[in-house]
Amino acid sequence: MAEMTMLLSYESDNSRGGEQPLLAYDVCNLGSINLGKFVTEERIIAWEQLRKVVHESTRFLDNVIDANHYPLPQINELSKRIRRIGLGVMGWADMLVRMGVAYNSFEALDLARTVMQFVDEESKVASEQLAAERGVFLEWERSIWGPDATCARHVDGSRIRPERRLRNCNVTTVAPTGTISMIAGCSSGIEPLFAVAFWRYQAETRMLDINEDFVAQAKREGWYNEELMELIADTGHIHHPGVPAAVQRTWATAHDVSPEWHVRMQAAFQDFTDSAISKTINFPYEATLDQVREAYELAYSLDCKGITVYRDGSRNNQVLSTGSTSKTAEVAPQPAAVTTLATKTVEPLRPRVVPADGLPSHSYPVLTPLGKMRLFVTELDGEPFEVFAVIGRAGSDVMAFTEAIGRLLSLGLRCGIPVKSLAEQLRGIGGSRSAGFGPDRVRSIPDAIGKLLLEHYVPGYTDNGHSNGHSKDHSQALISTYRELAAESELIVSGEICPECQNAAIINEEGCRKCYTCGYTEC
Repeated sequence: MAEMTMLLSYESDNSRGGEQPLLAYDVCNLGSINLGKFVTEERIIAWEQLRKVVHESTRFLDNVIDANHYPLPQINELSKRIRRIGLGVMGWADMLVRMGVAYNSFEALDLARTVMQFVDEESKVASEQLAAERGVFLEWERSIWGPDATCARHVDGSRIRPERRLRNCNVTTVAPTGTISMIAGCSSGIEPLFAVAFWRYQAETRMLDINEDFVAQAKREGWYNEELMELIADTGHIHHPGVPAAVQRTWATAHDVSPEWHVRMQAAFQDFTDSAISKTINFPYEATLDQVREAYELAYSLDCKGITVYRDGSRNNQVLSTGSTSKTAEVAPQPAAVTTLATKTVEPLRPRVVPADGLPSHSYPVLTPLGKMRLFVTELDGEPFEVFAVIGRAGSDVMAFTEAIGRLLSLGLRCGIPVKSLAEQLRGIGGSRSAGFGPDRVRSIPDAIGKLLLEHYVPGYTDNGHSNGHSKDHSQALISTYRELAAESELIVSGEICPECQNAAIINEEGCRKCYTCGYTEC
């Protein structure tokens, strides 16, 4: 049998949202065990190996509490008083397909309860062993695990949990595992497989990305061929004549699984999990409000602590998509009558000519993650005509891509593209950091430009519920000459983009260029 492995991730985060709520100043160490690694060649679970990894993981996560350096003394104190950990799982869909069990089946629900009950109980046994060695957590007596005289109770006075001497107040959760599951090469959390095959575009090359277990099974059973694999990637599903019916049943993907089965799987894991569950309930593009309501009501009736729903194609750009899902998002919103290039000759766009006597300009300063930027917008007949942005020094990488954004925006505006359409393409683009808070938060230079254009040139525009309230009532002084414009352009010192870590942190200093983030030098 292959070597059993685990992958642990550590997070100290109090922003888990509705799925993983934490108290003020609370933190949680999160670790996820790759369940797919514990299926033997005989299609059974290697329980003893899983028990060993659960115990090692519990001890590891408890050690992190003492090894960690906390940003605030309150976090340090509370973390060590309650010693909360969150041991979870990923690779659940891999375990099911390797055992030949369909995700959307009662057999899978029963197996989910069995596996999570085992992980939860063994983690608590390990926590009891740690308590015997190192002592219970400081708030143990007043917790749900404490003695009868002092323990937390239900409103009716009954115990919430049987008395247990634990090192940790909570031991299990199912946390988001998007990044670490990609690193581990396994399915995410307790989600079904998103797709068996899809196309990946990299370096202008179209490459087929297909589940290795699926390929191995197809070759082993004699129905593998490259044309079928490409068809699966193009269509986003495996329901084709070349795929055996039993395989189609077992390899159910996210959109083969109805919302009801998504919710019931979450509830099955919730039965034996201390904290909350990270799980997405996938809906097709055509889902109705009533169907979403039914999912929420089912989750409530099954005592799920939280629920997340997502309707495919509800965002212009989504993290995961297949050939079929991306086409759905593009095709569905189109009107019934569409004029195509095949039936009509499209006239080339011709930019309007800049008036010889020049144009008046408005100036808007804004703080971005890469320093203070000044945006200049020239107007023709009261509408934006050209856009220029100044940040950093001339010749810098930051100034180069900022100037490029301005040139393209200006070309679009001169060709008659509405400013709202252009600005919305920039608004919301995020970088490695942000500047400001709340409605004034700026996530990147493109975000800053889009935000300013929407605020000042789109009537009635609102940002997270905050109306600009002054469309075209520009707060900055009108600039009518180049000399005035130049006077407004203050030199802002900003770092160059580091080729090693991609942060804007390369500074020219003492005849050398060096990065103050990663230490890269060009001396």
